[in-house]
Amino acid sequence: MFRPAVHLAAVVFVAALSGLLCGCGDDKGSSSSKAESSSAASSGQGAVPAAAKASKSAPALEPVRYLNGHTDGVHAVAFSPDSRLLATASHDGTARLWDVASGTQVKLLDGHAGAVYSVAFSPDGRSVATSGADGLVLVWDVGTGDLLSMLKGHQFGVFTVLFTPDGDVVSGGQDTTLRRWDVAEEKERWSVKADPLGIACAAVAPDGSLLATGSGSAQVVVWDMADGRPVWRERVPRNDAQENELRAGQGQSPSYGSDPNAKGGEEPGRPPAAVGGVTFWPDGSRLLTRTHYGAIQEWEANTGRHVRHLEPFDCAMAMALTRDGKWIFIADNGGARVWKLHGNPMELVATLAVYSVTDTHGVTFSADGRFAALARGGGWREGGAWSRGDDNRVAVWDLGGLVRPADATTAPATGPANAP
Repeated sequence: MFRPAVHLAAVVFVAALSGLLCGCGDDKGSSSSKAESSSAASSGQGAVPAAAKASKSAPALEPVRYLNGHTDGVHAVAFSPDSRLLATASHDGTARLWDVASGTQVKLLDGHAGAVYSVAFSPDGRSVATSGADGLVLVWDVGTGDLLSMLKGHQFGVFTVLFTPDGDVVSGGQDTTLRRWDVAEEKERWSVKADPLGIACAAVAPDGSLLATGSGSAQVVVWDMADGRPVWRERVPRNDAQENELRAGQGQSPSYGSDPNAKGGEEPGRPPAAVGGVTFWPDGSRLLTRTHYGAIQEWEANTGRHVRHLEPFDCAMAMALTRDGKWIFIADNGGARVWKLHGNPMELVATLAVYSVTDTHGVTFSADGRFAALARGGGWREGGAWSRGDDNRVAVWDLGGLVRPADATTAPATGPANAP
């Protein structure tokens, strides 16, 4: 096993992806109020947007348990397909499997030389993949904890890993490449140079036909999963002016750029507006993107047409959708909260009490929608140095007592059609 190669540009890129190098801020012309952002920065948990204040019936939920065991910040969390296990990936160099019902650690996955950045379950729940600073992608047996496959090819840290519906693995990271792997053969099916500032995140469409990625240079790209061919790409707008320009173009590249080799999006004194999160709707028709210093944006997945930005958010640190596509979990300056996705502004479902949303790295829902989890602790600071967190526990909430949105026979204009 080789040791990770680290260089300054890579460290700064990781810091930009965390959204914490300069703090979660707002741009001029951004859609959320600067007064709320200022209040959020000063209070830690943050001010509650007007839409949330209007929802007096929305409960505040305490975690049902904290998963305690990691000795440094937790970068990622993922539930198993049957919702019984939670996988965590940490800067302490380990991944762990936890029993959700009891909060007990059931497996320690210790094979990376350095931080573990990402974790994902296979569709059948029998395997889990991890990726880390050492450039490796490791696939583990969930039942035994044994290492099944070691996927070598990345030259630097691998920030994102996921399974395709047919059991392949996709990975991307700071070496600028995106790769699809045959796990059993430990071979690449294809590899592409994806972005000059690296791949920060990825998501696969439910039918496995498309792959979406977010990059350090504020690019969102949708790829053909079969051969790695780009279907469309756009530079994600980071303020109202850029968003209006993007919409006005309707298929044309905006002046602020969709050049895959451009490093634009930077502003003096700030890291690039990295796209730190992407997720498909359950029917695959829409795509959500999350950027640092900007709103969550909604796109047509097949065409790249910009649809809207979600209100009332300006700076989301993490997001996740329920499997039915009706609720969205967002950690932002206002705290950790669950919202009904279909509305503008959206309706608050619940506030999830947590020690702090500072240094939040990931959130997720269980497949059955009953549980939510949040990964946090530690963060990249100015100058690219990692700061160990004072609370590296993973918070888990039970949402079973909440009233779920009624199933709609006809999806709203802004909601997924025929969502399961």
